[in-house]
Amino acid sequence: MTTRRVIRFEKVLEEAEILTPSAGFKLDTHEIEHRRDPLTGHRSLVGLRLIEKYRSLMGETDRELVDKLVASSAEKCFFCPDMVMSATPMFSKSIVSSGRIAVGESTLFPNLFPLSLYHAIIVPCKKHFLRPEEFTAGLIGDSLRAAQTFLRGIPLSKELYGSINCNYMPPAGASAVHPHFQFIVSTVPSSYTEETLNALKLYYRQYQSVYWDDLVEVEKEKKERYVGATGPVQWLCTYSPRGMNEILGVCPQGGLSKMEDRTIQGLGEGVSRALKYYGSHNYSAFNMSMDLGRLESDDPWNRLTVRLVTRQNFSAGYRAGEHFFQHMLATNVVVVPPEVLALELKQYFVGE
Repeated sequence: MTTRRVIRFEKVLEEAEILTPSAGFKLDTHEIEHRRDPLTGHRSLVGLRLIEKYRSLMGETDRELVDKLVASSAEKCFFCPDMVMSATPMFSKSIVSSGRIAVGESTLFPNLFPLSLYHAIIVPCKKHFLRPEEFTAGLIGDSLRAAQTFLRGIPLSKELYGSINCNYMPPAGASAVHPHFQFIVSTVPSSYTEETLNALKLYYRQYQSVYWDDLVEVEKEKKERYVGATGPVQWLCTYSPRGMNEILGVCPQGGLSKMEDRTIQGLGEGVSRALKYYGSHNYSAFNMSMDLGRLESDDPWNRLTVRLVTRQNFSAGYRAGEHFFQHMLATNVVVVPPEVLALELKQYFVGE
């Protein structure tokens, strides 16, 4: 079976008809796309006309409010250089001999309220606040190297799963303004990880092929959602997004503890470019999640992937970016079609 037959981009089109008051109650037709993820079957809605009210949905970033929050939070910030060593916890010597791990500007230490077997915070920079476009490849790469150092120091004989995550600014769930990542290592996979690994395994058994490789090959051929590469890391926009402006990065391997540094460099460069795109479009809140899968698996389908999505922009009256579709019906609603996003994003990955 050829790759073209394996990857299916399924969607159902609906047309909703209303009589619009602003047009004298003339008949108005709205097109909606119901998309299905080729791997997991996850569904998302693309409201093609919602782009008309995109600005009101996202809100305008209030830069004055951002500056006030940055200034008011800096004085007592536990993650700033003058407090990070005295106000943050340490790992026991049996886990990390020095208590914390430092690589470049990044500092890794345990979360004060852990939610997994190992739950670390990684502070990537000394500066109290970074705009999205200020996250450099070096800062992100050194944070990944700190996580890699941590993994190399703990016993990985048992089955463990991991992820590295970011809540950037309050609309994305951040409780601290200072940039930080949350590094999760657990004997129990997240629902996303479990669902994805099960689907990847089934795909491999059915087609004797790795889904991620097939997906990248097909997306390169279609030229609709493929964005570019940073070293060995491939970047595209997902067909059935789980969030607004979702960007996906696919590594050629899994196992962060054994990952080659050129792949880490590629990850750092790609995330930095994605965030430059977000910053250039004045997005002021985002989430990122690097799914590490099974940490010590040699399964060919076990790859490190990273997803980034934007959230509501930061303003005095920002609303929750999620509603009943996501929380109750497990279906994501997006405004900008992935194909449009990919077209805009490509300039940040090509020709530099």
